[in-house]
Amino acid sequence: MYGLQGNRQARVPDLLEQLKKEYEGMIQESNVMKSQRDDLQGKLENQVSEMQLLQENLRGLEQRHLTLKKTYEEEIVRLRRQVEAAGGSIPPSLNASMPQLGAGGPPPFS
Repeated sequence: MYGLQGNRQARVPDLLEQLKKEYEGMIQESNVMKSQRDDLQGKLENQVSEMQLLQENLRGLEQRHLTLKKTYEEEIVRLRRQVEAAGGSIPPSLNASMPQLGAGGPPPFS
């Protein structure tokens, strides 16, 4: 009976050492995963910021496009009226290819 208990007592330090090594390994693995998570989170935040900037730029470009389109269409209408007031006429081929003021196009991106 004493031999069995002595054997158990001798195994306890070995088991504790093994447990300690496993615990340290888990801590190290956890730290690596936290580092990877932080790295990926930073990359994701950068990509989200970049996408927001691209969306803002796209909205600005769309607005600029619509403003220029309206300006050009108004100028075309004004020039047509001048030509007609001067007694001239616009050939049908040009009339058909020229946009009309307020002519619809595809809706802007949302």
